[in-house]
Amino acid sequence: MLSYRTVFEINVDRSVGISRQDAIDVILGEAFNWIRDKKRVKEIDTLEPWVEKELSNGGRVIYGKGATPADDQYGKFVYFDPPQKVGQWVTTLLIGARPKNPHAVIVSIEIDAPEDPGRPRAPHFASCPVLVKNILDGFDCYDMGVKISDHPIRVDDEEQLEGFLNALEDPGRRGLIIACGTDGTVPESEWLGIFDEITSQCSGQAAVFLLDKAMMGRYNEHPRVSEGHRLRPYSIRTFKPGARIDAAEDGLRHRFLAPRTLLSRRKSELIDFYGRLCRAHARELPQDRYIRRLDAFASAELDRVALQASRIERFSRGDSTMKASATGARDAVSALAHLADAGPENSAVPVERRSAQASATAQRAVAKPDAIRAGMTAKPSAAPLPVTQKQNPAPVVSSKADRGRVEKIERENEELRAQNSSNAETIAVLRDRVERLSRRIDEHEGRFEEELNRCLDEQRAEDISQYEDRIDTYKERERELCEKYELALLEVQDRNSELEERDKQVRKLQYHLKRAQELIRSHNLSDQETRDIPKDPYEEWEIYTWEELEIFFDEMFKNLVPPQDWKPTFELDAQQESATWLQTTLKILKTLDQYVAFKSTEEGRAFGGDLRKYLSHGASSAGRYTFSAERYRSSESQTTMNQWGSERDFKVPEEVDASGLLRMVKHVEIQTRGSISPRLYFEDRIKEQSRIVIGYIGRHLTNTKTC
Repeated sequence: MLSYRTVFEINVDRSVGISRQDAIDVILGEAFNWIRDKKRVKEIDTLEPWVEKELSNGGRVIYGKGATPADDQYGKFVYFDPPQKVGQWVTTLLIGARPKNPHAVIVSIEIDAPEDPGRPRAPHFASCPVLVKNILDGFDCYDMGVKISDHPIRVDDEEQLEGFLNALEDPGRRGLIIACGTDGTVPESEWLGIFDEITSQCSGQAAVFLLDKAMMGRYNEHPRVSEGHRLRPYSIRTFKPGARIDAAEDGLRHRFLAPRTLLSRRKSELIDFYGRLCRAHARELPQDRYIRRLDAFASAELDRVALQASRIERFSRGDSTMKASATGARDAVSALAHLADAGPENSAVPVERRSAQASATAQRAVAKPDAIRAGMTAKPSAAPLPVTQKQNPAPVVSSKADRGRVEKIERENEELRAQNSSNAETIAVLRDRVERLSRRIDEHEGRFEEELNRCLDEQRAEDISQYEDRIDTYKERERELCEKYELALLEVQDRNSELEERDKQVRKLQYHLKRAQELIRSHNLSDQETRDIPKDPYEEWEIYTWEELEIFFDEMFKNLVPPQDWKPTFELDAQQESATWLQTTLKILKTLDQYVAFKSTEEGRAFGGDLRKYLSHGASSAGRYTFSAERYRSSESQTTMNQWGSERDFKVPEEVDASGLLRMVKHVEIQTRGSISPRLYFEDRIKEQSRIVIGYIGRHLTNTKTC
């Protein structure tokens, strides 16, 4: 599973120790150094291109270089960490050099990690690779024109401030921008070290900027910067790509981490928080098109080499029997040919033994039906001619004993001639077998070549199919984004309707106020004695993240019991509408908190209504927070509770319920439309405990409409 991804460019003109001609070799050299130094593996120096090598630490590595038909140069390096119990980590480096851009090379680094047992369908967290940090430290790197580094970039003059503003607005950048301003309260050098450590896991996935006191003031006062995009001293703000810094409503997308949170959390928690934030953002982005194209060519080359090596290895291993057969046949032919050429006078081995050896060799050769071409080029000797009287003239018979010897020799010669004739026939048979084996080898090689080409074609077809699937995925993603956009528009329309209704109420109240003031003046009374607008009890709280809500819930909402399980709430953070949902949730919680406080007053006890009536009629709630009564649901359908009631059993403190669980049906719609459409479930315990218990804040639970 993809755990870490970064894509950036190296400006070779501004970088030292690298040029356009040797860029791929230099970056591959960084990968070799990383393996040699970080993994402590020295045999990496003997690695050959496109040949996978097993390392002494149990890992494996392969690399290679190539070019596309369009003359794009590329290099690929893949390192497989030693397998572990939970799975295996794989680091992939891909470098590309475009002919159209001789001033830069593009670098992609990805880490695939096993699934995290604690978070289903999510990868293990991968720390920022040392390889990425080394490249960022060694060269001049950019994210589509935005300068990135392994350390925060200081903004302390007008030119750097203008570059920072352009980076915020750059629609092409992929990574996040993390920015922080200072006001001199903490020495800048000291804060720079703290800020650098907090964002240490953001390298390669975010550009980090630190503005000094003067530049933060200039930024906040800049005519292009709306109030919604301003910085506060020592509040770390995360800007997503394509910030519309002149549009105040866009500010909700770019969240703060307030100083109060920084002081209350351990540094390690903040480091992990920003690391997870960057990883989640990078995983949501589609892979860069140019990198995807280069990866297709590099992967095809890697697959071709691996497939060919596998085929050859299997061919060699599977046909060892055929090789042995061919060797045996060749030995048999040579033995018989030698036997035929050798006369009885020249052989030190008896005829019977030589015949037996030749027959055994021939039988062993005939017993093996298949052979390959290796070692079969040697041709057997020509068939021996029968022994004639001319070749063996009859000896002069001088005595009876000599005649006996002559007769014996003649009989032996007759036997030899018969044996030679038999050997000639055997050699002819073996020659025929050798020719047939040779033809079979030719056919086998042809079939092997056809099979190899077929496999390569299948692999190409599979790659094309995968790319088509990815295109379909991107189209589906585009469709989902369009749907989200439409839902957002509908949500805005709903908000506008609510605002229009509120405007009507405001105009009505203003009219009544004016009439009341006229009535007061007509009776010669002073309207200066009217009550001041009540102070907002929540105005000092700055909540910009779900984590901040968890941390400060008890202090902020005195009359509410917080959720005991925040995991479903944090899962909302990955969605684009997360900031809007958070603001709506805060408004709902403020309303519920004030509703409990209201019910404890004399006015509230006399009110006698429920939450819906409180929301609908206001209950003299001037100055209090409210939300639309249409968002409130006091129950679930019987069908929903029969089938999915257990999903509404939420953890609660034992002082609320001794069992630790409480079934809740009252809920508020945080968003009214969409597949996620978050909900807030609660239980009214005002009568028993003067509190409302919040059980759940998260995505829409299963009901008859979502199943």
